[in-house]
Amino acid sequence: MIPARDRAGTGAVARGLGVLWETGTLTGQSDAQLLGRFIGGGEGSAEPAFRELLDRHGPMVKAVCRQVLGRASDADDAFQATFLVLVRKARSIRVGDSLAPWLYAVAVKTARRARFAASRQRTADVETLAEAVEGSADAAFELDVRPMLHEELARLPGKYREPIVLCHLEGKSHEEAARLLAWPVGTVSGRLSRGRQLLKARLERRGVAVPSAMLASSRWLSFPSATAELLSPPLVESTLAAAARLATAGTIPAAVQSLTQGVLRTMLLDKIKTVSLALVALGIGTGGVAWTLRASRAANPPEPQQAAPGAPPRVAVTKPETAPQAPNAALPGALPAQPQGPGNAGGMAGAMMSFTPAPPGKNYPNLVDPRHPMPVFRTQDILVVESPDRTSIQAMSLAVEGDRSGPAVWDRFTLPPGVTATAMCGFDTVAPILKGKQIDQVAAFSRYTGVWSVQKLTKPAEEEITPYLAPGGAIYQVGNDVYAFSARKGTWGALHLEGNEKPLVSASQSDIEVLQGNKLYVFSIKHGQWSPGVEMYLRPAGPAPDRTR
Repeated sequence: MIPARDRAGTGAVARGLGVLWETGTLTGQSDAQLLGRFIGGGEGSAEPAFRELLDRHGPMVKAVCRQVLGRASDADDAFQATFLVLVRKARSIRVGDSLAPWLYAVAVKTARRARFAASRQRTADVETLAEAVEGSADAAFELDVRPMLHEELARLPGKYREPIVLCHLEGKSHEEAARLLAWPVGTVSGRLSRGRQLLKARLERRGVAVPSAMLASSRWLSFPSATAELLSPPLVESTLAAAARLATAGTIPAAVQSLTQGVLRTMLLDKIKTVSLALVALGIGTGGVAWTLRASRAANPPEPQQAAPGAPPRVAVTKPETAPQAPNAALPGALPAQPQGPGNAGGMAGAMMSFTPAPPGKNYPNLVDPRHPMPVFRTQDILVVESPDRTSIQAMSLAVEGDRSGPAVWDRFTLPPGVTATAMCGFDTVAPILKGKQIDQVAAFSRYTGVWSVQKLTKPAEEEITPYLAPGGAIYQVGNDVYAFSARKGTWGALHLEGNEKPLVSASQSDIEVLQGNKLYVFSIKHGQWSPGVEMYLRPAGPAPDRTR
């Protein structure tokens, strides 16, 4: 007689063999085929198909979430939410042979949303900073830049983003990526190279310079190997269970549910925005066609038709030379009021007005060629220009808050003699790269206050000072002094460090952290002040992680 324990194991094996017999092997099937099995298959084929998608793309999704968020628990929640969004959108998405680009975009949206929520609950991620100290010399770079890198990668056009996702994040060869994307191998290689160049340029515009050693070896874009060790069996099983509960209107963890609903809402709003822009473009195009037709008819009026023999004579309707204009006749593109005559008593019946765009011609604005835009450096809400002699920088905020709200005005920062500047513009801060023989001050412009704030340096610097644009401000480091700027408050905070040990710097939307040795300093973006330093325990440094894989 078979023991009960062995009978249970035998039953599980039999069930697995039964599923394999009914659905066949899933290893060689494309992602589109697996998605079709998940949507249309029954209980016996839906779960294996979803598990296969988890096995294929789960390591990449988990690596992205961990790099954006840092903390493992937050990354697990974002990982589950990403695949729950897939469950919700499975019937509406259209993918080719690989689901990786779509999942990557959702993972970045989810991780960024989770990062914003986490930044409101904690001031400093000591665990992440400690891990950076134990790592290689590139650890601080990766800690600060990885979230920004994913943000910019997600904004690249699809034709450049997709090969980067497949080759750098999922480790596919150029030939494998070409097969999945249905492109020639040469096209994949060319777009991959161009995508890396665009990504590097976008990071540099945000004040992030890729270290030369990393650039030479291309390690700045070689993500840590996403091995199966990142996906623990409990995480996979809990994700499968959450997907099953979501499909049957069951309950899922509150944090995961909140993330899933938030990302779905964001995707819906993005879709509505895209459709609205398309409708606006269609309306403008239709208006242009209507004007063209009217202009053509005006230039080539129809010839008068001869009345047929025996037909009653036509009544000629003449328009007075000084006919009164309709109330809206002065509006650009409006049609004049129809003349009064038979069948149009009072001039109102059947009247029609058109508000199509005015045609190019007399008194029409001289529009800029989109290929050669205005020489203005700008973000969504900030405009920056240099004076003709380059002795000052002027900035304008279109989103000033609080008591300063009102008409947008320019604010000027005048450079010291012998100093030149190149403006670096972030989402809410402008901070210039300063060059000169003796630099004794730094400055930053806030989107919220609409003015420049100047900070005197404790010790003048020589040659060049480059800022780091944090999510909520800017950072300058001059020798042992760290100067942090809060865009929200529009104020500076100066921190002097003792000793010669090089500090590590990290930033989030809520704070800026500086770790020197085992002493941690935190600058609050909300309050614009440094906290006193606190000593912290650092785990003994082990062997440096292998980052060449």
